[in-house]
Amino acid sequence: MKKYYLLIPVVFVFLVSIWYVVNKPQKSNTVFDSNQKLLEVKVEGAVTFPNIYYVLSGTTTEEVIEISGGFLENADVSPINLLEKLTSNKTIKVAFLDNNITSKININTATLSVLMQVPGITEKRAASIIVYREQHGYFKKIEDLVNVKYIGNVTFDRIKEYVTV
Repeated sequence: MKKYYLLIPVVFVFLVSIWYVVNKPQKSNTVFDSNQKLLEVKVEGAVTFPNIYYVLSGTTTEEVIEISGGFLENADVSPINLLEKLTSNKTIKVAFLDNNITSKININTATLSVLMQVPGITEKRAASIIVYREQHGYFKKIEDLVNVKYIGNVTFDRIKEYVTV
């Protein structure tokens, strides 16, 4: 019986060793090159989240667009080289297919689809403008847009050249 007591720790150590070999942490194949630069990339226009993003040099335009939430339905993707590897700070401008804004859009009369033609106005923002307009009446000045949900000072600065009352 005493012989079996000595065998139990040996079996335990053996089983733990096998478990460790099977479950040992894998080394990452990802190598971070300390020579890679951090780039500032500004994404504007017909993307879900236009903003400034910080990425490593060598990141492709497609990856940055993916980070920004992807293209909107009315994005003109034809002039964009998605395979381009970024090597310096850049601005990526994604045009709207319906970007025929020849005159300013009146925020007091515009429909949802018309508001969405303004660069920086997403469907959610356009709907919020309409809801605000229905609840509070016509806008007195374009600066009143900052009172609308989902529109802050940054968004206002981006859209103010396209709208009027």
